[in-house]
Amino acid sequence: MGSENDSLYKEFGINIMWWTPKLNNIVYASSYLSTCNACGKRWKINCTKVTVRDKDKLYCKCGAVLISWNCAKVYSAEEVKEN
Repeated sequence: MGSENDSLYKEFGINIMWWTPKLNNIVYASSYLSTCNACGKRWKINCTKVTVRDKDKLYCKCGAVLISWNCAKVYSAEEVKEN
């Protein structure tokens, strides 16, 4: 990724597009904030569009499901630390 795209993503959360030569496809990444319905912890959910289907779930530390999917995307989560 170019430095201009990196900067836009870090500052504004703007979607970034990049080329994956092995897959010969374009992959999109995005992120958003989410709150656990059970305990209230805040999470940054990262989503990457991929070329194959994936079925999985992400769990909060309390055990509640943050997100489940069955599509050509992969999700990951980072806990948002409160100041």
